[in-house]
Amino acid sequence: MLRMWEDRVFGIRTIEEIPADAMIIEYVSKVTHIKIKGHYVMLFGEGFVINANDEGNVDRFVNHSCNPKHNLTKRKTIIYEY
Repeated sequence: MLRMWEDRVFGIRTIEEIPADAMIIEYVSKVTHIKIKGHYVMLFGEGFVINANDEGNVDRFVNHSCNPKHNLTKRKTIIYEY
């Protein structure tokens, strides 16, 4: 469920139990140099980030948790250049 919280921050919460080791979502966007800063970036290798500031899917609204139940796992990386 995607919603805006009282402090005007978007976030995602589940409405159903997610099994352990389940694939939840892919973090999808452009790979850019680490010099680019923003709210929706994820470290990707040495010197690069996945930058979802301007485009991406709902994954960019997934935030951290003080009590995480799932861990990030590196999976297959596909890069398209147009």
